[in-house]
Amino acid sequence: MRKFVSILPAAAWCAALALAGCSSNTPTTQVIYGRVDRSGQPAINAGIIPSADTMETFNAGSPASDVNTWTRDFKARVDTLRNSARALGPEDDPGITDSAVVAQLLPDVITLDFGLAVKYPNGRRPEDDVMDYDLGRLLNRGDTQHGGPGVPDGVGANDKAFLPAFPYLAEPHMTAP
Repeated sequence: MRKFVSILPAAAWCAALALAGCSSNTPTTQVIYGRVDRSGQPAINAGIIPSADTMETFNAGSPASDVNTWTRDFKARVDTLRNSARALGPEDDPGITDSAVVAQLLPDVITLDFGLAVKYPNGRRPEDDVMDYDLGRLLNRGDTQHGGPGVPDGVGANDKAFLPAFPYLAEPHMTAP
């Protein structure tokens, strides 16, 4: 895992995150970061990376090298997934090709075109059903190419309401030991 140290006034972080209540009088803090996971495109870690070892290598990498490093492996994995799913029924016709899916997945970043509506895969809102979309895209079903729903994963919605203001996400679920 890569680690780096950043020393910035906390006010700079607050401004970048648009947090309310931060002031320019906030003292300088030291923040240590370590990358645990990359999930610009959640389908990668959930459906494309075949093993924990490969996932560690992928997560330690950089989006700048994704296309050159991972295109062949991703294409083979998408081909395998689609071949396995063909027994379940027909694919979308016309659909999205294996190569086009890989081109959408790599590099592993979230893209945003301000000229389009913000909805995954153009940005990513908490309420977007990313896995339904990605399952449809990976398996070429559910007409994701034309705004269709994708393939249901059995999770219809978040089971806790999102907050109306920042940080927007619902409180975490706590389970008893």
